[in-house]
Amino acid sequence: MDSAQESALTTLISTFRNANRPAAPNSAEQAARDAYANAILSGGDPKAAADNLASVLSARQQARLEAEAGFEIQALSILHSDQIAALQNSVGKQGLLRALSSLIGGPGGRPGFGMMGRNAAPARAPRSRQ
Repeated sequence: MDSAQESALTTLISTFRNANRPAAPNSAEQAARDAYANAILSGGDPKAAADNLASVLSARQQARLEAEAGFEIQALSILHSDQIAALQNSVGKQGLLRALSSLIGGPGGRPGFGMMGRNAAPARAPRSRQ
């Protein structure tokens, strides 16, 4: 990779990360999470609440996947075809996609980019019951 490619890729990575920072759950997501938790805690049937939460999370994940695909297409456009071919021959198609995804914190990358988001599983101290 030459210095111009490296610079272009670094800029692309920074731009993507700045534009796609993990956000706190929006009001619809928070309401869906609350309804799911309430359904479980009430001992009722959480299926409808789980379906709703899954739908909300699915929409967020789809937007993330579309943004990642756009990044990966742009990153590939920076590389020369012989560089892409060499990488693909070395690590395969999936390996190449994983390598591109890792540049922006894809699977196994930065926390907060998964389906459950930044605030999904923070360690919390148990509440005291009085």
